[in-house]
Amino acid sequence: MKLNSIKNLMIISVSAILVLVLYIVFVLSPSYTNLLVDMIEKDAINDVATVSTDAFSKFHNFNEAILTDAYFEEAKIHLQTRAIKIKVFDKKGTILYSTAAEEIGSVNNHTYFREEVARGKTYTKVVQKETPTLEGKISDRDVVEIYIPVMQNGEFARAFEVYYDITEKKMLFNALTKNLFIVLFSILLPLLFIIGTTALKAHRYYMRHEEAKEALKNSLGTLKIEMQERKKHEEQLKMAFSVFKNTIEGIVITNSQGVIERINPAFTAITGYDESTARGNKMSFLKSNHHSQGFYQSMWRKLTTRGSWKGEIWNRRKNGEVYPQWLSIASIKGDKELTTHYVGIFHDITEIKTSEERLAFQATHDSLTGLPNRKLMDDRLAKAIFQAKRNQTGLAVLFIDLDDFKNINDSLGHPFGDALLQEVAKKLIQCCRAEDTVSRFGGDEFVILLPEVHADEPAAVRVAQRILESIQYPVNIQGKSVSIKASIGITLYPQDGTTPALLLKNADIAMYQAKLKGKNSYALFTQELDAMVQRRITLENDMRKALDRKEFRVFYQPKIDIHTDAIVGMEALVRWQRQDGEIVLPDEFIRVAEETGLIVELGNWVLDTACRQTMLWHRQGFHDLGISVNLSAKQFQEKELLNQIKEKIHRFLLPEECLTLEITENIVMKDVESAIALMNQLSQSGVRLSMDDFGTGYSSLAYLRRFPIHELKIDKSFIFDTPHDKEASNIVKSIVSLAGHLHLKVVAEGVETAAHVDFLKSIGMRIVQGYFYSRPLPSTAFETLLCENKKNIGSPAPTPCYPPPTEPTLHMTPPTLSDSIKV
Repeated sequence: MKLNSIKNLMIISVSAILVLVLYIVFVLSPSYTNLLVDMIEKDAINDVATVSTDAFSKFHNFNEAILTDAYFEEAKIHLQTRAIKIKVFDKKGTILYSTAAEEIGSVNNHTYFREEVARGKTYTKVVQKETPTLEGKISDRDVVEIYIPVMQNGEFARAFEVYYDITEKKMLFNALTKNLFIVLFSILLPLLFIIGTTALKAHRYYMRHEEAKEALKNSLGTLKIEMQERKKHEEQLKMAFSVFKNTIEGIVITNSQGVIERINPAFTAITGYDESTARGNKMSFLKSNHHSQGFYQSMWRKLTTRGSWKGEIWNRRKNGEVYPQWLSIASIKGDKELTTHYVGIFHDITEIKTSEERLAFQATHDSLTGLPNRKLMDDRLAKAIFQAKRNQTGLAVLFIDLDDFKNINDSLGHPFGDALLQEVAKKLIQCCRAEDTVSRFGGDEFVILLPEVHADEPAAVRVAQRILESIQYPVNIQGKSVSIKASIGITLYPQDGTTPALLLKNADIAMYQAKLKGKNSYALFTQELDAMVQRRITLENDMRKALDRKEFRVFYQPKIDIHTDAIVGMEALVRWQRQDGEIVLPDEFIRVAEETGLIVELGNWVLDTACRQTMLWHRQGFHDLGISVNLSAKQFQEKELLNQIKEKIHRFLLPEECLTLEITENIVMKDVESAIALMNQLSQSGVRLSMDDFGTGYSSLAYLRRFPIHELKIDKSFIFDTPHDKEASNIVKSIVSLAGHLHLKVVAEGVETAAHVDFLKSIGMRIVQGYFYSRPLPSTAFETLLCENKKNIGSPAPTPCYPPPTEPTLHMTPPTLSDSIKV
């Protein structure tokens, strides 16, 4: 049976039941009676309407006289209707006529008459009573009382009360209804039983259908979930297989006995074995014999007890190459927690190992030359000392510094200098044994460790000599042939030191002594050298204290016009007198000041003091007096030098051309272009520039032409041998001639004899300075010299103005920075 048929049958059944219910409700409820009453009410109104107007008009003026006629008229009316009784009322409710004559004349006081009928509304009710009729009295009958108002000109005139007997009709209708109910019940009951039974079966079928449908739905949902899970599982398997296939790490699956069952492509790429070759073999066929049997026993012991193992292992490729790999092995458990398979995942760490070795090498080796660096040298030196102490042997340390390498690096460029350092490193290695260590400490410094060298053997000296001979041999770099020289310091264990730091320090001291000897040589460490270094350290500390204590003085040496003997200028020179009266020579403390950087502070103080003193002498009338001040290399490199010079000229109210700054050729040649730019700025500000110690440096005539200088100072080393030395005389003449062609002023320093003066006059020189005329003097003595010179200008014979036999005693404190006048 289809579901639609079942639904239709159930609809019919429900409809029949509803019909029966409606019928029962309709028959047994008052609704039927009300319907019957409504029908009779309509009939009564129609009956009354059929009565002639004339008949009813007789009751308008109702009285006893016409009562009999009215009766018959009413009887006529009664015959024309189906009413069993009729009454007529006037406005007051007085009965004008009644089929029951005894009621005529009485008053009807019923409420419905007063309220409903008087308003022109028909009123109907059903009563069961004993009622007099035209035929007599009827009792226990169902009667319908109907009050019908008669309206005249819109007002209530009278009312008819009409009675209808509905007993027979009601009994007949009830009988018909009862029979119909019996018929319907007789027909519908079996039908309803059949329909109900069928509906019940259909309902059961429907419920089973719904249950089956729900079960099917649940099954479909479960199946869908299972399909989704299976699809997800398949995707995961597919992904796992893709990872297994495409991962860069080698994967191998073995059974519980370690026999290979499956490998991935990365396994083949790393080991060289394909799956057909590897399958069926045990993992041991990859062994490299790099590990002991105990290593493998420990591995399997941990694997069986912990279920996993990981670590570094060395295996062999198919081509025989041994390589390191990082291997991770995990066991796979089956039923009853028994191991069924092992999975190994590994990757080649050759590059990592190489990178680690490279990093370790870089951490302990110089990146440019590949030689051990300071860190590795310290370690090897410490180990060598330990071995020498245990074996009662000696060792040597050579500290090597390339001579004038900075000039080559600056002039030819850093790439050229790097290539030269690499060549030097190769030569140093060739000069040493395999067990020796050649290291680079940085820059152009190298250190060589010679282990197993006895203190009484000249092995270290022979190595040093061999190095000096080797590295000065020219090499070709970038198409240029260049050679280099070196200074070497040698220190021996145990007599010169027993710790790495002390041996290296002493070797450095010895190298410094080789530099002082003229470079391109070696020197052995001695205690005297150590004392010299200690004095240098002490001197540095004393210099710092001397600056605070104002122990430095500015002395002035005059510049003389040898044709007029007039003082035309002066050079400011610094002197140091300790508080105990000891004089420290400039050659000793100036070098320390330059090496420590104190020269900048000291030089600025000298410049400030000299400018202040010159201002005071200008105020005393020496207006043409100029001052020359030396600049150190570090001062020349100061970024604020130009601003400092301008500030001092402005503060001390000096003419710009009054100040001359003396610089050496070596200072300028360190960075020619930058030096020329700064010199141009100084020259444009009005300051005069002098090239000091000309002829002893590395400048060329091409550069000299570009330098914005005003003056050349001939070095005293050339003046000293004139006029007896022809070559020295020719050099001086050439410098004077060159200066003349370049329109430069020339000053000769170191003039100490009359012969020097005569020679310089003969070649056209004018300005000189030296001991022949005066030593450097303190400000008070120099002021006296100025006054005497002013008096002696114009004397017939040129005589020394002030040649004191010895250095004057320092008894006056010259102006200091704190004494400077601020304008």
